[in-house]
Amino acid sequence: MIASSAALFAVLATLAAGQKFTILPNAVSRDQAIAACANAGLQLAAITGANIEQVSAQLPAGASGWIASWNSDNYGGACLQLKTGTITAAASCAEHHLPICEGEG
Repeated sequence: MIASSAALFAVLATLAAGQKFTILPNAVSRDQAIAACANAGLQLAAITGANIEQVSAQLPAGASGWIASWNSDNYGGACLQLKTGTITAAASCAEHHLPICEGEG
């Protein structure tokens, strides 16, 4: 179950380019992460070489988060995750990770 959008905002990072990233507090499947971001008026984050360290630093220790793409590539719709500055494809889109969202919200 997804909590109300007011309860979803755990961390908000504003980067130099004006991009706002929000890490939602509940680990969920990728589909649920997309829905949670949308419910908050955001979208799953597009991570680049320019923002990976700042966003990665906002993740709780040991946590990983769902992202939409790495350097504008979604790798054919792969279920990408960010953990400690590293992007990998999850073994299953049903795994539970924190949603990393971006947008004005």
